[in-house]
Amino acid sequence: MTTSVDQAFVTKFAEDFHLLASQTVSRLEMLVNRKPGNIVGESFTIETLGTTEADVNRPRHSDLTYANLAHVRRYADMRNIDKAELLDSMDKLKLLADPMNAYSRQLIAAVNRQKDKAIIDACLNPVRTASGTSSLPAAQQIANGATGFTLAKMIQALGLLNAAEMDDSDFFRRTGQAQNQNDPYGLSNNPSYVLVVGNQQIQNMLNDSTIRDVDFNSVKALVTGSLNTFMGFRIIRVADSLLPKTGTVRSAVAYAPRAINYGIGLDTTASVKEIPQKDAWQILAKASVGAGRAEDAGVIQIDCVET
Repeated sequence: MTTSVDQAFVTKFAEDFHLLASQTVSRLEMLVNRKPGNIVGESFTIETLGTTEADVNRPRHSDLTYANLAHVRRYADMRNIDKAELLDSMDKLKLLADPMNAYSRQLIAAVNRQKDKAIIDACLNPVRTASGTSSLPAAQQIANGATGFTLAKMIQALGLLNAAEMDDSDFFRRTGQAQNQNDPYGLSNNPSYVLVVGNQQIQNMLNDSTIRDVDFNSVKALVTGSLNTFMGFRIIRVADSLLPKTGTVRSAVAYAPRAINYGIGLDTTASVKEIPQKDAWQILAKASVGAGRAEDAGVIQIDCVET
C-alpha cells in the first residue's frame, strides 16, 4: 500500500464568500421624522416655531395680547456617502466564486451604517442656524458620573424629555411600531422615545437587577437576551463605532423622533460597471442623506464609562 496517497488529496475551494459580521442595515432611519419626497440641494431647512400660553379671563374691552412666537430656522446639510471596489477583469477570471454580489452587500452595509451616523451626529453635534451654530445645551447632557449606563441615568433622561412635553408615542402608533395601536393616550407599554446605545450599555442594563425583574420589565430581558422597550424607550443597539467615545466615556443618546428631521436625496443604491480604461469592474454603493436637530429639548446625551 502506498504511503504517498495524500499527495493526491484535493482541496474543495469555496464557491461563495463568507461575509464578516457587521451592522448591515440602518437601524434608526425609521425612527426619525422623515421629510417627504426626495431632497434636492445641498441642505434642507428646519423651520421651528416657539410656544406660548393663552390668556384667561381677559378684562372686558381690554386689548388683546400678542404671542410674538419665536421663529427659528435651522439647517440640515446633506451627506454624500459612497464606497467602491475594483476587481481586475483578469482576476475575476481566476476566481471560482463570483465576488460581485458579496462586494455589493458589504459596500451597501457600509453606506447604511453611515445613515445611522448622520442621525447620531444630528443628535449630539452642533446644528447650523441662520446666525452660526447651536450646540446641545449642557442641561441636555447627563454626566458619566464615573459609572456605566444605569437605571438612574435612564430615569433622568426620561424625566427631562417628559418635562419638555416631548412625548412622541403618536409617532410609534402612526408608523405602526406601537405594541398597542388602540392606545391614544400612551397608557400602555408603548414607546415614546428612542434610546440608542452600544454593546456595553446593553450589558450594563442586563446586569441591573431591577431591569432583570419581570415585575418591572415585561420584555423579560434575560429570556430573550436583549431589550427592546423599557420605561417608554424603544432601545436600539448600534455598532459601537457609530457612538462617539472620548477616552473611556461613550456617549449614548435618547431622543424623541420628532426632534430629528431626516431627508433622503438618494436612497442606498448599488451598481456594477465595467471601467474600460482600468480593464476592471467597479462595484459602487452610494446614498445622499441629511439629518438635523429640530429641537434641543428632544435630545439627551448620556455619557457612560466603559471599562
